[in-house]
Amino acid sequence: NLEKAFLDWSQLSATARSNPEFDSILTSLMAGGVKSDSTATLTSPFPSASFRKFDLADVFFLNEKGVVIDISDALSHLLDVKLGDTFRTEDENDLAEPRDFSFLSDDPVQTIEVRDRFAIKRRIILHRAESETGSLRFAGVYVRVALSGEAERELSERYGLTRSELEILGLALQRYKPEHIAKLRASKLNTVRTHISRLIQKMECHSLSEAVGSAIELSMTINSDASALVSMRPLREDSTRKVTIPDHNAVVEYARYGPVSGRPVIVLHSLEYGFEPTPEFVGEAEKRDVCLYFPRRPGFGGSTPVVSVDTAASILGHFLRVLNISGATMVALSTAAPFAVAIQEQRGRIDQFVLVNYGLNAKGKIDVIEPKWIRGMIRMAMAAPSSFAAGLEAVRTFFRTFGTERFYRMLYSTIDVDLQFMEQHEAIFERSGEIMIKANRVNIRLDIMAAFMKNPDLPRHLATHRSVIVANGSEQHMVSPDEAIISADNMNVRFELVPGGGRNWPFEKSGALFDLIEQDTEV
Repeated sequence: NLEKAFLDWSQLSATARSNPEFDSILTSLMAGGVKSDSTATLTSPFPSASFRKFDLADVFFLNEKGVVIDISDALSHLLDVKLGDTFRTEDENDLAEPRDFSFLSDDPVQTIEVRDRFAIKRRIILHRAESETGSLRFAGVYVRVALSGEAERELSERYGLTRSELEILGLALQRYKPEHIAKLRASKLNTVRTHISRLIQKMECHSLSEAVGSAIELSMTINSDASALVSMRPLREDSTRKVTIPDHNAVVEYARYGPVSGRPVIVLHSLEYGFEPTPEFVGEAEKRDVCLYFPRRPGFGGSTPVVSVDTAASILGHFLRVLNISGATMVALSTAAPFAVAIQEQRGRIDQFVLVNYGLNAKGKIDVIEPKWIRGMIRMAMAAPSSFAAGLEAVRTFFRTFGTERFYRMLYSTIDVDLQFMEQHEAIFERSGEIMIKANRVNIRLDIMAAFMKNPDLPRHLATHRSVIVANGSEQHMVSPDEAIISADNMNVRFELVPGGGRNWPFEKSGALFDLIEQDTEV
C-alpha cells in the first residue's frame, strides 16, 4: 500500500513531495525493484555518499498508456518532455503518438533512453506500480550523474573550486558542452570558458575531460571501503590482464571470467577459433562454479613471442605457478593441443587435459581442409619459413581488404552449424582477425606445424599426464571421427564424440564440454 501511495504521484500534494522522508522511502522502493546481482556488487564498495543516485526533482510519472501525467518544470525543460507527451515502445523510446505501453507490465523495473533538449541521449529507469484502481502507473527516474555534497566539499577544499566552477564541472560531468552550459546557466559562452579554464588549472589537469575524470575518481574514493571489495564472495573478474613470467622474462596476456573461487578451467586458443569465449560459454561456466582462464599463447595479443613449442609450453606451465592455479582442467582447442601436452613444469597443477578436435597423429588432415587456398598456405608453412612468410602476408592482406567475416565464412562454408555460429558472433571473430593481423608470424607457423607435422614426442608426453580426453565434434571436417578414434586408441587415451558438433562445438554445446569435464573428475 505504501508503494502504491507514494508512486501514484499525482495524488500527492506539493508539501508531501517536499518532505525529506519521501526521498529515502522512494530510494528504498527503487533499489528494492532491482534484481541484478552485478548491480549490488558494483555499488557495495562505493557508498551512495560518493554520487547522488537521484533527486526527487528528477522523477516524473506516466500512466498505463505511457502518457506523462506529472513532471517538474526543471525536468520538463531539460528533457523536453511535457505533460501529455507519450513514450513509444520501439527504437530509442523517443516521444511519439500514443501507443500501447503494456510491454512494461511484466517487469517492475526497466530502462529506456530519451534525447534531451540538446539531443544528448539520457537514460530513464521506469518503475511499475499498480494504483488502488488496478491501473498501472510508472515512475520515471532520470539517472543524472551528479556529485554529492561531500564530493563537492572535497573538491572545494582540495583545489579551491568556486561555487560557479563546481556547478560547471557538474554540468560537464553530465556531458554538456560549453555552449550547452552557457544556455543552462543563462551565461555568456566566454564566461563559461573562463570558468572551465580556471578549474582545469586549479585541478592541475590538461583538459576538461581529464578534470571530469579526476572528479569522478575522487568521488568514488570518498568513503570507499577497499576491504569490502576484496572480501566479496564470490569475487568476480571479467577482464583482460597481463602477468610477468620471471623464469622466461616473458609476459602472458590473459582474460579471466567468473568467480575466482571456482574450479579453474584454462582454455588455450587456436588460430581457427575466436580468441575469447561467447557469453553463453561464460554463462554455462558460472552455473557450474567454474573460473575460466583464456591465456593468449606466446606471440599472440600482448604475450611475448617465442621460437619453439617447448618454450611456449614451459611459459604456460609457469603461468599456472605464477597465478597459483592448481587442480585445473586444460582445454586445448585443435592446434593448441601439442602445446598443452608438452607442458612439463608445473604439470602437477593440471588434473586433466581435454584436447578438442585434435586427431593426434591422424593422417591426411591437410587433404580435407577447405577452402583450397588455406590448404595451400598450410603446405607453404610446413615447407619453409620464407614461403610461409609470403603466404601469411597474403592472408593478412585478405583480412585488411575483405575483412575477417569473409575469411571465416569461407573456412566454415562446408559446415552449416559453424557458419551459423560465426554469423551469430561476428564481433568475436572480427576481434580475432585483428589479433591475427598483429600476431608474430613465427608463432603462427609454430601453431600450424604443431597440428600438422608428426610429433615424435607425443606418446611420451601423453604417458606422463594423468587424464587425457580427445573430444571431437561429429561434423568436424579436418579429422573424421573414425580416424580420430583410431588415433586415440593408438595413443591409449580416451575419446569422446559430440553429436552434431562442428569445429566450434565447445562454444555451441558448452554444456557437453562441462559435462565431460565433470564426469571425468567423478571417475
